[in-house]
Formats: sequence, structure tokens, C-alpha cells
Amino acid sequence: MFNNKFNFLKDMWWPFKKRSNEFDELKKAIELSFSNVKKDFEAIKSDHHTKISDVMTRLDKLESGIIHTIDARKEIQNAKIDVFQSLTEKQKTFLRVLASLNAESPNNWISLKALSEELYPDKEYDKVRPMISLYLGHLEELGFAKKKRKGLYTYAITTEANPYVNELKQLKPEEPKKQDKKSKQS
Repeated sequence: MFNNKFNFLKDMWWPFKKRSNEFDELKKAIELSFSNVKKDFEAIKSDHHTKISDVMTRLDKLESGIIHTIDARKEIQNAKIDVFQSLTEKQKTFLRVLASLNAESPNNWISLKALSEELYPDKEYDKVRPMISLYLGHLEELGFAKKKRKGLYTYAITTEANPYVNELKQLKPEEPKKQDKKSKQS
């Protein structure tokens, strides 16, 4: 019975019992592993923070570049309006006639001869060709028209920068819808 009580007391004080070296080594290994995992998480966390801050910096640069581009486009558009206002009446007439000819046949280049016939119906083409070519060259520099040469002939087309193009688009009546054969028979 005394041995039984002694074993009981011995079992009762087991938490305070001195541990063997195996458990101490295991405890140190586990602590080392957890500290290594903690260091890895901290390294990953700091790496993500630097990457996020780099992405945010790049995003800010892109945003400021986009805003700068939008502002520059607005300035260019305002400058084109100012440039248009500074054109002579004859140059404005030239743009209006070119826009109307392009509206009649969209995406087709207009010959300078046809343009001269519209602008100067009572004059010979050879006498007005240098002036028309000069006007066209100036308007091409301003971005209101384009020209190209095919052999001996020069052709012109208007661009979207020409304010008369938008006016003609607004004035252009809608094409009537085609009716089906069945609805025509009724």
C-alpha cells in the first residue's frame, strides 16, 4: 500500500518533474522552426509592401500622364478652333466645298480639278491650280485636309478636324428604311 501511495504522489507531481534532454531538444527545434516561419512571413510581408508601393507609384505616374494627355488634347482642340477662326474667308470656303464634296462621295479623294470647278467655275483650271495647291498645302499643315499625288494628278480629302464635316453630318438627312417585299404588296 505504501508503494501504491508513493506512486500516486509521484504521478501527481509529474508536471514539476525534470524533463529529459530529448524533450528539450524537440522544444528548441520547434521554437526554431516557428521563429523561422515568423521571419519568412515578415520578409514576405515587407516584400509585398514594397511591391505595392512600387505599383502605386507607377499608377500615380500613369494617372498624371493621362491627365496631362487629356489636357494637351483639349489645348490642341482649342488651338485648332483658334486656327480655324484665323483662316481667310476663301480658305473657309475651300474647306466647306471640300467637306461637301466628300459628303457626296464619302471616303473618295477629290481631284483638284473638280475642286477648282466648284470654287472657280468661270476660270480655267491651269490658272487657279497654283492657288488651290497653295491653299491645300496650308490647310494640310493645319490638319484640316490631306492631299496625295497619283502621277500628274493631285487629290484631296477632308479630315475630321474640319468643322464643316460635323455640320454636314448634322444636316445630312437619314436614309429612308427599305421596305420588305411583303409590306410593299399590302
